[in-house]
Amino acid sequence: MAIYTEKVIDKKTGQKIDKLVDGKKQYYIRTYVTDEFGNKKQITRHNKNWIGRDGYWEANQEENRLRNTKIQNKIISFLKLCNYYLEEQKQINKESTYYTYYKLINRWVIPFFPNKQTNEISTDDCLKYRKIIFDKKLSLAMKNKCHIIVSSILGYGVKMGYIDKNFEQLLGQFKEKNEKVDKNTIRYITYEQFKKFIKNIDDITWKTFFIFLFYTGMRKGEVQALSWEDIDFKNKQIFVTKSLTAKTFDSPYKITNTKTKENRRVDMNNYLTNQLKLYYKVQSKNVDFNKKDFVFGGKAPLSRTTIDRYKHIYFEKVDFNEITIHEFRHSHVSLIINEAVKQNLDMLGVFVMLSERMGHTIEVMQQTYMHLFPNIQNKVINILDNLDNKN
Repeated sequence: MAIYTEKVIDKKTGQKIDKLVDGKKQYYIRTYVTDEFGNKKQITRHNKNWIGRDGYWEANQEENRLRNTKIQNKIISFLKLCNYYLEEQKQINKESTYYTYYKLINRWVIPFFPNKQTNEISTDDCLKYRKIIFDKKLSLAMKNKCHIIVSSILGYGVKMGYIDKNFEQLLGQFKEKNEKVDKNTIRYITYEQFKKFIKNIDDITWKTFFIFLFYTGMRKGEVQALSWEDIDFKNKQIFVTKSLTAKTFDSPYKITNTKTKENRRVDMNNYLTNQLKLYYKVQSKNVDFNKKDFVFGGKAPLSRTTIDRYKHIYFEKVDFNEITIHEFRHSHVSLIINEAVKQNLDMLGVFVMLSERMGHTIEVMQQTYMHLFPNIQNKVINILDNLDNKN
């Protein structure tokens, strides 16, 4: 809330000056709502005949009165607030992202705030919601997805003037009792483990598929979307220009941009190239073969459930824990880092190369994989010690 005067441009100086009424300043009051990010949104302009010195004091008294009066927010149902929020997300996000929000909100949010109006939502409601979610057999990551989405909805409500405070944000993320979660821990399989794993696969499609995952580190959606047109055997390169998502409302799958919306090239080693050539030779014998076909699946891509089912079958044949498809990506990065360390390569150059190969930003690479690199601090100390020894 603030008292202000109308401004006009002085024709002589070009500067902003107070607009005068009968030679005196006229005062106004603006009322704002501040969202969770500190952005102000004007919701009311109080325009009375507050003119001159006396007018200023009258405006000041009115401002104090308004400050002591609770501003009534616009009242709508929580369900309607969720729908407004989803409508905004639909406009600014890819369909797959919107699909995830839609499913999450309808499954894990709306049913737990029945018949609530926005002016009725309190810290108590959020605490009750959190207890229900905490008692569910959900992973910590899933519980915090629920926290983040509720906080985002309430934050949107604050921004639009429907709610006073983002109570869920104030409560913070879920934490497991007596359990410290190492954010740097990522799961992967080693080169030796992969060799054991792949040895048990006789089917050429699945053998090629898992070799492809391990030696490229590409995202699952990128591999599913790949067509034979994207493979350059001569230069041993893969053109990564698209991804596949099953998170759609009106079809089994859709082909979209890559996650970062940027195209890239991934070089292939000899082992992968030779295996892919062998697989191509088998596939190209099909009567209806076309280079526009999906590399894995043919006329239709392999589905997520089919991939997971066969992965589980082959992991049951080995003596180490099963990893997710995404963790083949982690395995690829770990493989390159370990080999780079053994060969004493320039780790900064390796880091940049991996960033480009994986389609990651440098920031994401740092957050996800930096702890796998050798301790750079030791090298820094060695440099300083060598300087001291020279003196």
